[in-house]
Amino acid sequence: MGIDRYFPYGQWRRRQRDIAAFVYESLSMGRAAFVEAPTGLGKTTSALSGALAYVEEEGGKIVWLVRTRNEALAPVRELLALRRRGVEVPFVVLRNKRDMCCYVGLKRLPYEEFVEECRYLVSRGRCEYYASSSAGALPVSLPPGAAASLLCSRGVCPYETAKGLVGRSTVVVASYYYVFSAMPVDMGIALDDAVLVIDEAHNLPEAVTSINSAELREHHVRRAMREARELGAAGAVRVLKGILRGMAALRGLGKLERGEALELFEGIEELGDALRSAADQRYVPYAGLRRVVDFYNRLVRYPSTYAVFVESVEGSIALSVRLLDPAAVAAGPLARARGVVMMSGTLPDPEALRAVLGVERPYSALRMDFSEYVPPRNYMVVIDVSLTSRFSERSESLYAGYASRIRAAYEALPRGGLLAVFPSYDFMRGVRKYMDLQGVPYVMERADTDMEGLRTHITHRKYLVLGVAGGKLTEGVEYLDEGGTNTLAAVAVVGVPYPEPTDYLKAYVDALARRIGRGRAWSLAYPYSAAVKVGQAIGRLFRGPEDRGIVMLMDRRYLEEPLRRYIKALDGGRLVVVDNGEDLARVTATFYSRL
Repeated sequence: MGIDRYFPYGQWRRRQRDIAAFVYESLSMGRAAFVEAPTGLGKTTSALSGALAYVEEEGGKIVWLVRTRNEALAPVRELLALRRRGVEVPFVVLRNKRDMCCYVGLKRLPYEEFVEECRYLVSRGRCEYYASSSAGALPVSLPPGAAASLLCSRGVCPYETAKGLVGRSTVVVASYYYVFSAMPVDMGIALDDAVLVIDEAHNLPEAVTSINSAELREHHVRRAMREARELGAAGAVRVLKGILRGMAALRGLGKLERGEALELFEGIEELGDALRSAADQRYVPYAGLRRVVDFYNRLVRYPSTYAVFVESVEGSIALSVRLLDPAAVAAGPLARARGVVMMSGTLPDPEALRAVLGVERPYSALRMDFSEYVPPRNYMVVIDVSLTSRFSERSESLYAGYASRIRAAYEALPRGGLLAVFPSYDFMRGVRKYMDLQGVPYVMERADTDMEGLRTHITHRKYLVLGVAGGKLTEGVEYLDEGGTNTLAAVAVVGVPYPEPTDYLKAYVDALARRIGRGRAWSLAYPYSAAVKVGQAIGRLFRGPEDRGIVMLMDRRYLEEPLRRYIKALDGGRLVVVDNGEDLARVTATFYSRL
């Protein structure tokens, strides 16, 4: 079978070849392949081997879809390893325009401002790199950073050139946006010629919703007003003042009818006139005006699968147009594609993911049990049943109780790091104020958390990390020392990271319920969503089969269905139930004394 030809290393690890063969066979049978395998196993190279063997026989291209820029590095690393072995697979990486821009100053702009600058330069013929773009300017199969540097040195736009290289590539690495936007960028690939490999597929429903939603905050409108004043566009200023007054009047209303929202934008054509005037006058980004106009256009054309909301975001009133049912956008590409592979380290229920995305084709699922990858002797799960983050039970005494538990767990560790994961920033701050961290090396997650600062703390014999479920310290980050050893000793999930009930989430459940039933829709929106975040947090602790540590689940609801069914770490291994901090510290110390 061709999968061996596309494996870049000397010997398959345990279960790697099973994954490659599963992907190959599923694609050959016309079935979607759902793969759940822990991080560190090597599922990227396995899935790539299986998909490459398939397209070698059947033709087509592999479109490897990722959520973040860093996730794009994994398939590139494996393709370069194949090259070193003498197997050349042409590939190209498509990032967003700003990441690939040659103008260093423009790359520092917020994305919307950058897009406006880029649009202006190209439309006026003033971008020296765009005019020179040519697919022949670069051989395929360079890492994205090296490709951008080489092309910029040759005076060629890396973004436009990369798009031109798609036709000569067997593997195209791109973000979800390129396929799962209702208005996708044309990659030059027919979906019926593409095998979609979706990495970190547990993120896809939320990502599809986010990609296809739009938001307008008060400060966006105020910025547009400043721009309109600079242009002398008095009519546009009046319209924007009216929008601000209307937004203030809507405060606290929640879900809106589209007609109510459209009334705010009376006279919007004045903003279009202002933008045309801006283009005629001078080289200045008018991202505020553009955002208001683009939001209005989205509002006008959205179908029944979208809804409008008034929300408070960081103290600012915001209007949002949100996609309610991910399947409205995702089902089409997933049906048209030649093949589909979805893989993740945390895929609690493939049937649930299939349902929420509207996958109609038959599928096969390959799941590695947590205990099959990490030997049961290497980990223990402790559930503290005396606490809960349930909204109705939150109080200052509860925050103090969680603070005491975290400190007791930290003190019981002989070495290494404790990652404490909270349901939200507010909950984390509530607990933090009761924690005495004098002399404790710690990092507390913020929007601007310095990841280099985290690296400094990893060098300590013991350290504490306070992070938020789904945040930058709990997904996609590794706690490795300079020798590549995982330094985490324990993960404490503080409460259950259920999403906060909002008008949007209620409408989301209602939309899913019409298609898959209310009970199932609720389960996907709440326990399934929470379980994915818990799984991602636990994944920080186990990056390889030899890692050891304790998973502390600090909420009695982890013993209840359906949440328990979704937490794979509860399968196998040792499970201990405690109801006080002293027992938590005791079982922690005992576990490490026996290693």
